[in-house]
Amino acid sequence: MSKPTAPEHHPGADPRAAAPQTVERYCEDLVVALRMRDVSGRRIGEILAEIRDHLRTSGEDPAEAFGTPQQYAADLTADVPAPSRASKLARWVGFTACAVGIAWTDDSGRALLTGGLATLTEADLIIPAVVGAAITQAFDASAAKRRGAARGWVAVAVAVFVGLLVVQSLLGPLVSVDVPALALFIPGLLLIAGAIAYTVRSADPVVDPLQDPATTRAKRRRDRVLLTLLWLPLLAAIALLIAASPSMS
Repeated sequence: MSKPTAPEHHPGADPRAAAPQTVERYCEDLVVALRMRDVSGRRIGEILAEIRDHLRTSGEDPAEAFGTPQQYAADLTADVPAPSRASKLARWVGFTACAVGIAWTDDSGRALLTGGLATLTEADLIIPAVVGAAITQAFDASAAKRRGAARGWVAVAVAVFVGLLVVQSLLGPLVSVDVPALALFIPGLLLIAGAIAYTVRSADPVVDPLQDPATTRAKRRRDRVLLTLLWLPLLAAIALLIAASPSMS
């Protein structure tokens, strides 16, 4: 991975020209931009060390020295293939599988408590698929600083969700199949666990090039714990959306 030639150092420049919070905010945005281009945590650590060293000696504003985080990330990865559609599809499949798992465990869990059968409708697949696609697209757009596009994808998801509720309230479920509760509950749990495990195992923390291996391993363990905890509000949000569907309540 090639790196554009950094501006010449100016040892005599005022090191206070770039406020620490400005540098850190720039680095945080750059990390996100590089992550979206599948740059490894170790390489990102090296890039951040180079940026901080240059700004510390030159006193320049990071945007003036390197361009916007998105532009600089594009320059740094100019000779690297862009993330494939397969990787984006994998993200969508992961989010959708998790949403399907929540839909199935939500419906079948209540059926287990009442001793009845679980009911599968078209909403059990359509709503999770829409939610998964919206989360994927909104995440990509937000990371690329395209907040309008991110809001647009969320609006599309809400419109489809509300439209499906209206259709079901007027016509009822178009497809309704009764199945044993355990036949949905166990696969649902497995889908959720698989999505979480895949995310946690893919933890790739940003590593300082001078950091010792023990510290790196500890940071990776910490990131895996944080990733697991970050799933909780997402699971709760998807569960609330799914539970709002009349066919599942």
